[in-house]
Parts: sequence; C-alpha cells; structure tokens
Amino acid sequence: MGVTAKMPTIYILHGWAPNTDGEKWRSFLGFLEGAGFKVKFLSMPGFEVQLTKAWTLQDFVNWLKGEIEAEEKAILLGHSFGGQIAIRFASQYPDKIKKLVLIANSGMRDKVLHKRLKRVFFYVLSKLGKPIAKSERIRKAYYTLIGAEDYLAATGPLRETMGNVLKDEIRKDLPKIICPTLVVWGRSDKVTPPKHGRFVAENIKNAELKIVSGARHSPQFTHAKEVAVLVTQFLR
Repeated sequence: MGVTAKMPTIYILHGWAPNTDGEKWRSFLGFLEGAGFKVKFLSMPGFEVQLTKAWTLQDFVNWLKGEIEAEEKAILLGHSFGGQIAIRFASQYPDKIKKLVLIANSGMRDKVLHKRLKRVFFYVLSKLGKPIAKSERIRKAYYTLIGAEDYLAATGPLRETMGNVLKDEIRKDLPKIICPTLVVWGRSDKVTPPKHGRFVAENIKNAELKIVSGARHSPQFTHAKEVAVLVTQFLR
C-alpha cells in the first residue's frame, strides 16, 4: 500500500554537532522520499543561526510548536538531542503528534556511572593540586570522560544551552506519550548505550524497539537503508 497525499510530513530533528549538517542526512532522507514520504529537515536555532542567549529544552519545544503549527497531526523523527526535544514535545502536546520516531535519543544520564567517574576523577585531581585541576586540558579530559565532548565543541550561548539541556532528563515524560513510537538504537552505541533504548521503549505505552547490529550512535548515517526500511514499515 502506497503513501497517500494526505500523509503528514515527517519533521526531522537533528542532534548536536557533527549531526547538524543536512548533507549527512541526504542518503537516509532520500530513502524516505523514495518511499513516498514528504520530509522536512529542521535546522534548530543555535547551529546555522547563532543564539543571542542561552536556551532551555522548553525553549526548543516552544520553537518546534511554531514550526509544525500548520500540521493537524505531525510525524516527528528525532536523533540524539533532537529525540530529546521530540519526547518532551510529544508529552506536552499529544494531540499534535501522529507518530514518533526516536533514534538514539539523549536526555537520560547514567547516574550511577556518572557519579562513580566524577568521584574518581576529582579524587585524582585532589592529589595533583589546584593549578593542574583548573587547567583547560584537565577540564576537557573530564567532559570527554563523561561523554560530553559536544559540550566542548560548543561556544558562547550554545555551550550554556547545552549545559541546560544536559541537566534536563526526559524519563518523567515517557509515560505521558500516547502516540505509536518507534525506538531505533545502534547495538554498539557508546554515547547513549542500548539499555537507554530499552528503557525508553519499556516506558512509552505504545512503543517498539529495533536494534541495528553494527551501528553506533548514528545508525541513520551508517545504516541508512536499513533504518529507512524500519521507519517506512512503521509509518505505513
């Protein structure tokens, strides 16, 4: 059965750098368009257009509401940070979402591991002395250790924005989502481990989880056709 002309647009929400470039999405989006879907790649504020002040996750939700206002019911597809926005939006505006696709969404810190790493790291720093602890190299090493390299790549308001977003978890939003949801995860994802995907799928009432073997944090890039097939089968 083909896709009808009335099929809602798929709104694509990218993640943090280096996933903001529409060119990287071209192959995956091409497969979706080839299957008859209309897609709209949304470039979020703070990336192509710089922010003048720091935003919160709610600011991005408010921005997204304006972007899809004309749609009676939209399909959201969010990767990483984009998935975090999509989850919060779907929990606040359930009547605006027809279906939801989440690819390795962020928004869930591994609290036990984070605390353990932080405790060990700063214990080591205490033995090295204050001048070393305050150095840029040490600070970068810490953010790399906890998996927040994107924080280091950001500058100005975007860095503060990312700090706001990193602190805003979406676990409490998951039970509020009522639309059919597809959760896609790379089996070898080191940024957001697969156990996060299982948690998301288990806590959204109408969700299914698909694990992509051999894929890491961006399966829509490395396994574009496979992920596109999963998405098109889910949306039809």
